[in-house]
Amino acid sequence: MPPRRQATDEPTLTAAPHESPRVFASFKIGTVFGITIRVAWIFLVMAIGAIYLMPGPHWMTAVYIATLFGIVLLHELGHSLVALYYGIHVVDITFWPLGGMARMAEIPESPKIETLISIAGPAVNFALAALALPICIGAGVLSGFDVWSAQSDTVASLALGFIYMNLALGIFNLLPAFPMDGGRILRAVLGIWSDWVTATRRAVNVGRVFAVLMIVYGLTSEYGRMMPLIGLFIWFAGSRELWAVRMRHGDIPIPAGARNGPRPAYFEAPAPNVATNTEPDPSGARRPTSWPAQDAQRRGLDAETIARLENFQGRLRNVAPPE
Repeated sequence: MPPRRQATDEPTLTAAPHESPRVFASFKIGTVFGITIRVAWIFLVMAIGAIYLMPGPHWMTAVYIATLFGIVLLHELGHSLVALYYGIHVVDITFWPLGGMARMAEIPESPKIETLISIAGPAVNFALAALALPICIGAGVLSGFDVWSAQSDTVASLALGFIYMNLALGIFNLLPAFPMDGGRILRAVLGIWSDWVTATRRAVNVGRVFAVLMIVYGLTSEYGRMMPLIGLFIWFAGSRELWAVRMRHGDIPIPAGARNGPRPAYFEAPAPNVATNTEPDPSGARRPTSWPAQDAQRRGLDAETIARLENFQGRLRNVAPPE
């Protein structure tokens, strides 16, 4: 079993070589900085459908989709490269119907690291918009057209569209709707003054408010038809991460039936009064350090067992407890 990866302040730009389970039915299109780039089949089908169904020249729609794809890829690479810098394994970057998603093995419970990883994506978008602004203005001035109107020439209008896409993506992702980038920054700020479970719960609750607003807006407006799907994703993804954080901290009791049933494959029950590693994480991340015996039944799995489960590469199955 590979050792548990710890966050570190030493920079590194390598990704773990093993293949991790995929979230969507997808295919690999390449590798950047050791990070696998994947595209979900449904994303490809939707992109091809949009090219043929959208009004206007097909090539213009194809250019728009390709440009948006590149912008989202750079956004996710911004997150991923900062994560790699801190020694966090980036599983892959997957494109799916709602955009791109950089999957990471684990983000340490460090406000500093989570803030830097989260803000890196929008920062890339704002930098791209700033780089395109001189091109947009220069092309408009040279052609004699108004840069900010629809009468601009092709170069200026494409540059302007590039700027709008980057600004829209960067600003939207900074909404404090956990688990979006802004929501993670919110959790990091809350985590400065409270424990990680409380910070996550508060950030998730704020995200749920935004999720409801997105769903209502999408259902009552002719614009933003994707908003209900984004709202549902925010609600359920945030709830899932809150559950994972509570589980990691032993904040969720295991039902009586589960305690008496067979244990997961090859993982023995934790011994009482066994403290886990108390050495401080070099990144400053806060982790559970021990599991008191009197709380073993309420807390469930100890930190060592959870670490082994998180790093287990394969399918888990139930086995009969040893005699």
